Amino acid sequence: PDFMKNKALEITSGFIFNKLKNRPFFTSKIATSLDGFIAKTAGEQYWLTGDVSRRFVHDLRSRVDAVLTGSGTVLADNPQLTCRIPGVGYQPHRIILDSQARVPLSSHLVRNASDIPVIIIHGDVADKARLRALAANGVDLIHYQGDGSIKLGWLTDILASRGYQHILIEAGTVLNTAFLQAGLIDRIYWLKSTEILGDGVPSVMRKIPHAGINTDATMDFGHSATYVRTSEGSLGDDNLSCWQATTSITRP
Repeated sequence: PDFMKNKALEITSGFIFNKLKNRPFFTSKIATSLDGFIAKTAGEQYWLTGDVSRRFVHDLRSRVDAVLTGSGTVLADNPQLTCRIPGVGYQPHRIILDSQARVPLSSHLVRNASDIPVIIIHGDVADKARLRALAANGVDLIHYQGDGSIKLGWLTDILASRGYQHILIEAGTVLNTAFLQAGLIDRIYWLKSTEILGDGVPSVMRKIPHAGINTDATMDFGHSATYVRTSEGSLGDDNLSCWQATTSITRP
């Protein structure tokens, strides 16, 4: 009766979680140096992990409903957030938290929004002309009332109402911190390279003891009342560990 049980739970976790808790299942992918930094300098694209890890991330994208990130990541990296594995036709939706609608019209995301859906969630301060231009390029716009940070409770309700069951977070320091602080990350894939930066951009903004993050500067992740490590191994030259929230319903 337990044959392939964990794999089945992993595949169906979004559906089951959505039905029982009425919100999407959130998986976060975090890539750091060996000493826990995500980049050398804020706003600068910097590859830490190798080709095998990048293929893993592409495969991960093929198994979720949507990939979520913030405008800071888009401005720094100009990502596509697509699965680029030959023969894999499915593409996740791309969801961008962008209160000021700063995503450039020339970005990869906007340029292929008519083919692969892009949703930008913006606030009151977004420029109306920019919003019209984004919509003309096929971007789906969701407005929230306010000019500050998006309330995550409101966000999860909106995403659930739109049918999203499993969302992959590929974001920077601010969103990682916010989702961890709110207890909304149900699974973490932590990719760790062999490179030592010594200093740089932290993966979180502050200590989050209940999430097992015990330092202000790096991804010093450990067992806690909230997360347990369910697997660990090599991925090319990198290390991959999977952490599962103890409050989630699955333990893949």
